[in-house]
Amino acid sequence: GCDFVTDFSIRCPMKDKKYTKECADEVIKSLGIDLKKIDECVGDTEADTDNAVLKAEQETQIGKGSRGDVTILPTLVINNRQYRGKLAKQAVLKAICSGFEETTEPAVCLTDEIQTNECLDNNGGCWQD
Repeated sequence: GCDFVTDFSIRCPMKDKKYTKECADEVIKSLGIDLKKIDECVGDTEADTDNAVLKAEQETQIGKGSRGDVTILPTLVINNRQYRGKLAKQAVLKAICSGFEETTEPAVCLTDEIQTNECLDNNGGCWQD
């Protein structure tokens, strides 16, 4: 099926001067989306007021404390710190898992591909009772 962005670009092209709210509303309705909910979320586009949703989103982009501003996309933030590493599933999951206190981590964090077994040879060694 088509999504809003694709449908909108096909039916409401700027070059044909069809890039209007009316055209967008028609696309939204044709996709079976509740237009009233969209309007409530977006607010009055003609009003000279802050959009609460957009303002909150902008504030989360500004770095507070140790995190730093979001300037590169995609940016991944884990426990309010910017993740700097590969965006591969295993690397990201490992970083997320490292943020849990011991015994509070979800089961996926305890699998062999995520958790490093220090007791294996060449993994740094471990305490053994």
